[in-house]
Amino acid sequence: MKRTALIIGILAFASTAFAQVATPSAQLKFMTPGYWAVGNCTDTKTGAGADVKADGRTVYFFENETELNAGNYVTTLIVGNKYMANALSIWPAVLTVGKTYKVATDKGPDNYGANPTDIKISGLGWDQADLTLVLGGGISPPSGGIDMGMKLWFGNRLYQPALVDKGDSFVVPANPTIKVDLSVNEPHTLSDNVSDYTIVLDPESSSPKSYQMEASHVINKTLAAATESIRSLSLKYTVAEPLSDGKHVFVVSGKTAASGGMQMAMSRYATVEVMGGPLRLVGTPLTYPSPFSIPRNKIVTIQYGLSADANIEIYLIGVDGTRIKHLIMAAGTEGGSAGVNKVTWDGQADQGYLAGNAIYVGTIIAKDEGRLLGRFKLTIVN
Repeated sequence: MKRTALIIGILAFASTAFAQVATPSAQLKFMTPGYWAVGNCTDTKTGAGADVKADGRTVYFFENETELNAGNYVTTLIVGNKYMANALSIWPAVLTVGKTYKVATDKGPDNYGANPTDIKISGLGWDQADLTLVLGGGISPPSGGIDMGMKLWFGNRLYQPALVDKGDSFVVPANPTIKVDLSVNEPHTLSDNVSDYTIVLDPESSSPKSYQMEASHVINKTLAAATESIRSLSLKYTVAEPLSDGKHVFVVSGKTAASGGMQMAMSRYATVEVMGGPLRLVGTPLTYPSPFSIPRNKIVTIQYGLSADANIEIYLIGVDGTRIKHLIMAAGTEGGSAGVNKVTWDGQADQGYLAGNAIYVGTIIAKDEGRLLGRFKLTIVN
C-alpha cells in the first residue's frame, strides 16, 4: 500500500499533536499523526563547477529498506532547499519514540542524490535531518508510484516557492483568495470527497486554523474518459477573517481516490506576508524592455509591487506635460493586487496614435486616495 506524498495532519496536528508535545517523551511509547520530518538539502557542484540543484527532488521517509520496498513510506518534494514530510501517511501510522528512521532522495537523471540519513524520533512533534547531494547517491524509488501535482495561486499570482526560499517576500492581502490546482497521473484519480481537501493556517503556531473545503469551493474539474472519476480539480477559497500583519504559513492538502482501501495524499506549504500600514509600493518600479521599441517589441511591461489590494491609476506623461496614456486597474486584478504586478502597454496613446521617441514619466496613483505612490521612466526608441 504505497504512500506517495506528504500529508499534513490538520485536525490531528491541531489537537493530538500539541497535546503530545506537552507530554514528556519518556512517557510516550508511540507517536501518532501528525509528526514531521524536516530538513535542508543544499545545492552542490559537479566537477565542472555547475550547480546541482536540490529543488524539486523527491524525499523519501521510511523505516528501513524492507519497509521501503513494501511500499510503506512517505514522499514529499524539496522546495528550494527545504523539505517537510509528515508521518501520517506512512503505514502503519505509528512511530516509535527513540527509534531511528531514514530520509533520502531518489537518484536523479543527473546521477546525483542524497543517501539514506538517520532521523531519530524524539517525541517532540518534529525531528530534523539534513541531506547532502553526492554523485552516485540516492535511492532507486519503488515502482508504480502515484504522481500528484499541486499548484497554489494567491489571487491571480502563482506561488513560486523557489523565489521565497531565496528571501523574496510573497505579499498577499489580509483576506487572500487561494486557488488550488490538483492533478494525478493515469490510471489514478483524485478523491471525489471534498472533505479530503483542506487548508491549514499557521500549523506550527499555538492556534492553527483549519479551513474545510465544501462543494461550493470547487470551480473546475476534469473527469477521466468515460468515467465519473476526477483526473484534475481546482478549488478556490477566500479567507474571511483578516490575517494579522506579518508572515503566515498555509498548508494545502489533497488526496487521491482510494486504491486497495488506502488513499495517497500530498501537501504543499506557502509562506506569505501581509503588510500593514498605509498603501505603498514595495520595491522600485521598472519597465522592460528598456528602451522600448513599439514595432519591434510590440508591448512594454510596467512592473511594481503593492503592499495591499488597491484601485490603481497609471499616467504616462510626455516631457511637455502632455498626458499620453491613462491606465486604470481595479483592486484585486493585475495592476491592483498585493504583491508583484505586471501591467502591459502597446504604445498606443489615448488619442489613438503611437507614442513617439521620447522619455516619458509614469506616475502610479492610489485612485481612492488620489495619492501618488511612485514614479518611473519609460524610454521609447523606435
